[in-house]
Amino acid sequence: MSNDNFLKLNQTFTYWFTFFKQSKEKQLQEFEDNLKIIGNFSTAEEFWGISKHIIQSSKLPRGTEFLLFKKDIKPVWEDKCNVGGGRFFFFMKRTTVTDTLWENLQISFLSKGSRFTAVNGLVMNIRTSEIIISIWTRKMTDDDYDEIKKWIIQTLSLLNEKCIN
Repeated sequence: MSNDNFLKLNQTFTYWFTFFKQSKEKQLQEFEDNLKIIGNFSTAEEFWGISKHIIQSSKLPRGTEFLLFKKDIKPVWEDKCNVGGGRFFFFMKRTTVTDTLWENLQISFLSKGSRFTAVNGLVMNIRTSEIIISIWTRKMTDDDYDEIKKWIIQTLSLLNEKCIN
């Protein structure tokens, strides 16, 4: 099959990975040393080729982080696109439901990423009994904030918006 038949995304994305065995506070240099690119992709097929080889979040060890960002944005707060930005985040119990929510959030981000110019990326952080999912943003306006919060609630079918910080 030629690449012409692939479903093109509106932009290119980078999948990142890091792992920490220690529970201590991460230092920037240590974090950057552990941060590895899994791959870049610009089609739905390339995304599935990467994501289907990743163990589901409910089965990953504590200290694992997967990071999905727009290409050329490094998942560190010091990156010029993240400076002055923030994040939406929520904590969930580690269950198979989390696997589905993480997948749904990624798919929505990839398909609507160009619509949400303020969203730079997604992060899934595995803890002992919970998962922290965060949506990283550039500096945003009040309208950006409202639109992104609404998108998160709709994408994840959240009944209580108070669980989002």
